[in-house]
Amino acid sequence: MDGTDGNLEKYYHYLQNHLVFPFRASYKEEAGPLSVSKYDVNCLRLDQEMKYEEFYIPRNL
Repeated sequence: MDGTDGNLEKYYHYLQNHLVFPFRASYKEEAGPLSVSKYDVNCLRLDQEMKYEEFYIPRNL
């Protein structure tokens, strides 16, 4: 995916129109040099004030 502001804005609006809330999700985060923590979350909404450069585009899913 191209990371230009225009494409990120299109992606954000696509998500606004197609996601159904709430939904469950999980993500992994590095917790140390050899440790990864997994978190289960409930997604309630998209952040309406989110700046496009704050988007997290996951890799290796």
